[in-house]
Amino acid sequence: MNELFPPLSVLVILTACCLILAITPGPGVLYIVTRSLTQERHAGLASVGGATLGNLGNAIGASVGLATLFAVSSITFTAVKYCSALYLIYLGVWTLCSPRSTVHARALSPTPDGGIFRDGFFIALLNPKTAIFFGAFLPQFMASGTAPILQAVTYGSLFVVTAAITDAIYALAAGTLSQMITHIRSVNMFSRYLAGSTSIGLGTGTALTGSQGGKLQAHNSQNCSTSMLISHQGKSPVIHPTAYVAPNAVVCGEVTIGKNSRILFGAQVIAEGGSIQVGSECIVMENAVLRSSSRHDLKIGNNCLIGPNTHVAGCIIDNEVFIATGAAVFHGAHLEKGCEVRVNGVVHLKTKVSAGKTIPIGWVAVGDPARIFSPDKHQQIWKIQKPLNFPLSVYGIDRQEADMIKITRQLSTVLDSHRDDTIKKNHQDREP
Repeated sequence: MNELFPPLSVLVILTACCLILAITPGPGVLYIVTRSLTQERHAGLASVGGATLGNLGNAIGASVGLATLFAVSSITFTAVKYCSALYLIYLGVWTLCSPRSTVHARALSPTPDGGIFRDGFFIALLNPKTAIFFGAFLPQFMASGTAPILQAVTYGSLFVVTAAITDAIYALAAGTLSQMITHIRSVNMFSRYLAGSTSIGLGTGTALTGSQGGKLQAHNSQNCSTSMLISHQGKSPVIHPTAYVAPNAVVCGEVTIGKNSRILFGAQVIAEGGSIQVGSECIVMENAVLRSSSRHDLKIGNNCLIGPNTHVAGCIIDNEVFIATGAAVFHGAHLEKGCEVRVNGVVHLKTKVSAGKTIPIGWVAVGDPARIFSPDKHQQIWKIQKPLNFPLSVYGIDRQEADMIKITRQLSTVLDSHRDDTIKKNHQDREP
């Protein structure tokens, strides 16, 4: 798909999810409402502007990989979280300790709107959970035909715009209420304490959230205790204690994941009959699909990177191989050390790519040894590919007899074995 946005039906779902997240009260919303109540609409709208810019920073950060950094590094996540908490508590204490005004509660800054904008910006920006949301959720809507960073920024901006609208509604509503009660002297005197205590409460809540039951940190410390690990045909995944499997990734069947490897959000690692081995320090990016079958095991060496939206099935990948976004590597292929398959490249059935070779963007490698063709060279590709007999190698049906009825019936029988799969409730199968 080469379009920047997903189909309309998917876009509606994405927008609805963004709206639900935006209207759910969090530190940003509570800060905006408090500002509007204590300093009227102009202050609330200034905080909306700052929060919008902070959310945009989170969206851009997630698109360049900060969400992944937060996901795999509990130290980074915790450091940013406590910076945010300390900043909120500082604002609250400063407000409570500032001199009273007989008419209005003092602002948090000598230049109210500028200071409020700044505070809203930092409260939104120093919230790593927003970046985690972008990193975990948005990749599910991304297609392989468009640059992932461009898609991530575009989809993140959709949330930013949605949140700006809902935040402005919160600010205007609270500002209206503030104007209705501003003549009451006791309310004016109390507003300073409302603003200060709210900031301290938000800071304390930010610090405690995740430290007691923070799902991401707990998940990190236990490697994959909330991931979808599935036993298939009596065989279960084995995850090295230092490896990380994202909460919404799926690892099924006879899969071994090595030391310090990372299986990121939405990735699918499915062993059906055969085994899958992922070596040490490998990165499997968002929405990648790794599969094996009874005819073809999948073996990935050390220090390999499997990009977003890739498809890798039943092949051998040696050490230090890079497979870029949207690429496909088919059954029986062998990529030797240091190969590169660039964006949307294809390595076909039983193809052997020699060490250090590069498959250019969108090109096709086929044969043993591999010959590399541009995608418009169908006849040359087919001349080599046809004798490899893809239907026989992959589905067990000779090309002369293969049709879609036989292929789908065969696949239906194989896939029906997943009916007896079991989701592991406690993940004890780990390498020592």
